[in-house]
Amino acid sequence: MSIELPTEIHSLSQLGEVIYEIERLLGRLQDAKVQQAVQGAPVETASASARLQQLADLNSFNTTISADLEQLLEGLKVLRDKAPQVKLTVAGWPDVVVEKRLVEWFRSQISSTVLIKFVVRSDICGGIIVQTENRRLDLSYRELLVGNRHRISELAYHAG
Repeated sequence: MSIELPTEIHSLSQLGEVIYEIERLLGRLQDAKVQQAVQGAPVETASASARLQQLADLNSFNTTISADLEQLLEGLKVLRDKAPQVKLTVAGWPDVVVEKRLVEWFRSQISSTVLIKFVVRSDICGGIIVQTENRRLDLSYRELLVGNRHRISELAYHAG
């Protein structure tokens, strides 16, 4: 079964957090079922976070039904193990809008299940470095500056 991820869940760590939340919620649902059997009255259970609820709604799952949560959990574990991963190195943290656009672009152009990790390194001066398991594309300003070091010294010489 294929699980669709909202743009708010785009990294391996975020996916891990959701998996952990589902496992805890399943435990609470099981505990509530036992308490209800012992007490004979309905017991209030914990509710899903907004992020988990968004994921469940997107994939037509009910977060109060154990079977739905188990199926969602299974799909997320498959994604965790098999989804392509990309590391984007940038000079500064992207704002929410830019981050969302990058995730949407990668999911529409590369893979609908791609997981993206953002890393900040100020030494790249700007631009971006895109890394996958076996490829690296350096579009940083640092690479451009280092690659044209001789031209920069010429400019400085003629400017003085």
